[in-house]
Amino acid sequence: MITYTLPIWASVMAWPMLGERPNWRKLLAILLGLAGVALMVDIGSAEARWEKLPGAAFGFTAAWMFGLGTVVAKKHPLRMPPSASVAWQCALGCIPVVLLALFEHPDWSRVTPLGWTALAYIATIPMTVAYLAWFRALKLVAASTAATTVLVSPMMGVLGSRS
Repeated sequence: MITYTLPIWASVMAWPMLGERPNWRKLLAILLGLAGVALMVDIGSAEARWEKLPGAAFGFTAAWMFGLGTVVAKKHPLRMPPSASVAWQCALGCIPVVLLALFEHPDWSRVTPLGWTALAYIATIPMTVAYLAWFRALKLVAASTAATTVLVSPMMGVLGSRS
């Protein structure tokens, strides 16, 4: 839940960095977003313990950095075709994942055809089409507005889990 606060951080940073002064509706949305996250984090068996602090800190840092990246990408867009930009960013972003995966010992024979299909889907739809749409939205609208589009992701996860 903490990572989905990124629209809040993008809105807050867009004001000084891009001059996107929030109106009363954006301020209300920020307050409602923070209240919603606070409610969701407090639901169920969530309890404050020191063991949970690193995970929460990483989640907050990821949200803050994605918000910052949104504002920086709006202020200084890359001067290359969007498809090339997405390909480079995905490739470079996969390097740490691959390096960490070297410490794992997977049994590839246990991956089903459906598993390989799911992997192919993730590599094409979210990692290409969705990012192309994301950068297009960032080009067309305010950074704080574009950042709110990531809120579709948890909704799709919930809808997909219902089937």
